[in-house]
Formats: sequence, C-alpha cells, structure tokens
Amino acid sequence: MLARPDRSGQAGRTRARNPSVQDPRHAAATLSPGLPVTAPSPLRVLSIGEAMVELSPADEGGLWRLGFAGDTLNTAWYLRRLLPPDQPVGYLTRLGRSRFSDALAAFIAQAGLVTDRITRDADREVGLYAIHLDGGERSFSYWRDNSAARRLADDAGALAASLS
Repeated sequence: MLARPDRSGQAGRTRARNPSVQDPRHAAATLSPGLPVTAPSPLRVLSIGEAMVELSPADEGGLWRLGFAGDTLNTAWYLRRLLPPDQPVGYLTRLGRSRFSDALAAFIAQAGLVTDRITRDADREVGLYAIHLDGGERSFSYWRDNSAARRLADDAGALAASLS
C-alpha cells in the first residue's frame, strides 16, 4: 500500500494516499441515487469505519479537488485491488441522504466493494476534511462531529447483524 507519514504530529501513523484522487478512473464522482437495499452477503473481509468527503488543493489558484477517503475506506479500496476477484471486500459505514452521500455511495460501489452493510441516516451527513499543504508538509482540518458514521454503534443489534 502506498502511504505517507502523517504530518499531524501523531508519531508512527501513516496515511494512505486518497484512492479517489490517485486513480483517474475514480477522480470524478458522479451524483447518483442511493444504494439498493439487499440482504447482507457473506464476507471474509469487512472494513468498518468513517468514509469522508476530502478536499485537497487542486492548484495554486485556490481551487479544491473533491474526493472521498478515510483510513478504513482506503484500506478496503486497496484490498479490493490486491485480492482475487472471487474474494469479496465489504465496507460498513453510515452515510447521510445528500448528494455528497449519494456520490460517496456510488464511489464505493464503483470501487467494487460490497455495499450491503452501508446504512443511511436521515438526520446526519458525511464528515468532511481538508488537506492543507505548506512546503510539502500536509496537515488536516476535520468537520465530523455530527457525521452519520458517529452513529455506527448506536444500534448494537444492527451492528452485530452486520458482522455475522
């Protein structure tokens, strides 16, 4: 996995490069309707966590590039590419109902990840973070206190069912 040291001051941590920006096939997410509701499929690999909207500097003119990332999403994205096609890789998260959530759900599905463990929250949205560059050093600003993924474990029964 391609990784860079995290410049946020947390020693020993690495951050995977954002697959939605790194792979040109996924650089421009489309705004599409939500995911179909289906019964969970059996999985041997399931990544669990918060997927977020990522803003990264596009150029020196102050424009930003929109992508999707998060440690657990990046892990699932790379595993999908490394494992054989007959080995499903699933992703469990919670999204909102906005166009950003729809675009993120479409990105996850287009990446070939199993999406039947993604739920939607009518009251919350996806988290957002921005990458800041200063002389090659990266730092991050986060807006995720009210993200839908913060409610992943609120329903212990549903979470347990997702893990079976």
